[in-house]
Amino acid sequence: MITKRILAAVVAAGVSSFANAEMAPYFGVQYGFLDFDRGAVDGAALDAFTVRGGLDINELIAAEARVGLGLSDDTRRGIKAEMNYHYGVYAVINLPTGSHIDPYLLGGYSYVDSTVNRNDYSDDGLAYGAGLKWSMNDQSALTLEYLKVADNDYTKQNLISLGILYHF
Repeated sequence: MITKRILAAVVAAGVSSFANAEMAPYFGVQYGFLDFDRGAVDGAALDAFTVRGGLDINELIAAEARVGLGLSDDTRRGIKAEMNYHYGVYAVINLPTGSHIDPYLLGGYSYVDSTVNRNDYSDDGLAYGAGLKWSMNDQSALTLEYLKVADNDYTKQNLISLGILYHF
C-alpha cells in the first residue's frame, strides 16, 4: 500500500539521520478552516485546532506528526456535519529562499473521524499540501497552510490554517 511506503520512508529518513548535527525539534499549533464534503453535505464550514510536532532532519527535510480536534459543526440541507478529530504523519520538504518567507510542501498519511447526522465515519489515506513559513526570528515562525486531509470517493476535506511554530 502506498501510504505504508510513505510512512516507512519518513521513519527511515528520521532514523537514519539521528547522528546529523543539524537536526532540530519543533512544536506548533494551528487554527484552521475545514471545507467539508461528504455525501449530501457539500461545503460545510468547520473550524479545527491542530497541534504539530516535528524534527527538522536538515535544512530541506522534516518529519512531522499532527493531531487535531474539530471545534464546530455546520448544517447543510438540514444535515449536521462535524469533524471530531484527525491525526497524521508527514514528510515536509522545505524550499529555502534566503529570505524570511519560505514555502514548503508536505505529504503523508492522515486519518479523519467525522460525524454526519449522528453517523460516525472514518477516512484515511494520502494527505498533501503546501504552505508558507514566515520566520520572525531564529526560533519562531508564523505559517499559512493548505492541507488536503482526506480525498476519496466518499469525502473531500481541505484544511486552510494559520499557525505558529517554535524551534527548540
